[in-house]
Amino acid sequence: MEFGMKRRILVLGLILACAIPGWAEEREWTDDQGRTMRAWLIGIEDGQAIFLMNEREWRFDLERLSAEDRAWIRENPPRRGAREAARAASEQPPPSPLLESMQDLLVVSAGNSFRRARTEDLERSEYFLFYYSASWCGPCVRFTPELIRTVRQLESAAPGRLAVVLVGSDRSERAMARYMSSSGMPWPAIRFGRQRDVPVVAGAQIRYLPGMLLVDREGNPVASTAEMDRGRFMQVLNERVGGRS
Repeated sequence: MEFGMKRRILVLGLILACAIPGWAEEREWTDDQGRTMRAWLIGIEDGQAIFLMNEREWRFDLERLSAEDRAWIRENPPRRGAREAARAASEQPPPSPLLESMQDLLVVSAGNSFRRARTEDLERSEYFLFYYSASWCGPCVRFTPELIRTVRQLESAAPGRLAVVLVGSDRSERAMARYMSSSGMPWPAIRFGRQRDVPVVAGAQIRYLPGMLLVDREGNPVASTAEMDRGRFMQVLNERVGGRS
């Protein structure tokens, strides 16, 4: 009785798993001649596998796939919604090398302490603005509200295009967290004491606060207050991100 119940639960679980919409996987496929391609399996129809590759759909006879791939398909048949899920996933930009270099290093303020930041919202960003600032720096404290207003305007004009990251120069983690919280910074920061672990930050020549460095998603420098005054930098920022002067 117990075995029969477990078997029915297992079968039901498999049926439900196959019915879950919106699932697709990109993987490498091999034909019977040993040639390979990387594509999304989005359907099976009339003895053919339907693949999505380079934004186009391709049909391929199942019998021409390797035995290993045919076995994989039997165990992982395309689910309902696979075509839509694959197209949505294939349209995502490639991972940002810059963001990957900051994995596990970004935090957000939680009052007097920090918690780990979610990086998913930054993955589509085209530009990253590193803001060098500290609570003991009077000009920084006065400039931060202006920067927050500018960033919000840019977000309204070009949603998700710009990501801002604080490079803190406070003397303690607690002071840095309180500065972010009290000033209302809506962006993450590099963990206290770990700024030099991010190559683009370590290589910047920012010597005065407040300072700013604008780079693209690959980490290539676009503008820096080490090379221009703040007014000119803000102009470049608006032109690049918001498309206006």
